[in-house]
Amino acid sequence: VAPVNEASLDVIGHLLALDNYPDRELVDQIMVVLNTLVQTAVVAAVRRADDDGIEHLRGLLRPIWANKLQGEAYFEAQSNMFEGIMTASGNLPVQLIARSLLAQFRPQMTALKDFMDPQSGTHGELARKVDQAIGSRDLDTLTASFNDLSNFHRERMQRTFDAFEAAQQPASLEVSAS
Repeated sequence: VAPVNEASLDVIGHLLALDNYPDRELVDQIMVVLNTLVQTAVVAAVRRADDDGIEHLRGLLRPIWANKLQGEAYFEAQSNMFEGIMTASGNLPVQLIARSLLAQFRPQMTALKDFMDPQSGTHGELARKVDQAIGSRDLDTLTASFNDLSNFHRERMQRTFDAFEAAQQPASLEVSAS
């Protein structure tokens, strides 16, 4: 095993797979990094985009807030959104780092997916604000709205861990006097 200062991104998948489910602190750290990368990419994409490019970006977000997706449909729409934003950014290092992290992160999250509360109303409203900021090309509002959406994702993931861990606890046995 290489020391941390010599390790590559490839170690993330192994660290996430050390137990029956990923470590919540590591997941949160990865989410912070991914959110920062996606935010960097979406701001760059909006700066670069012509009117058609803006409509393309908004089209990537629309299924997430307009369709109230859940489960696999939500994760597919989110994957399409991330991929489209990364590509539109034109930032190759951001694309490579984000794709590497996502490729290791997503498969390890399957143990938790049944415990995720979609909260589609809150999520949809936050995604709609990001969409509107993209449409108006307001980078300050875009940054603030994306931060709100990212914080929502992180908080939701912590609630997901709470629900998963509660489900793993053995049911308390009640002893009755007979």
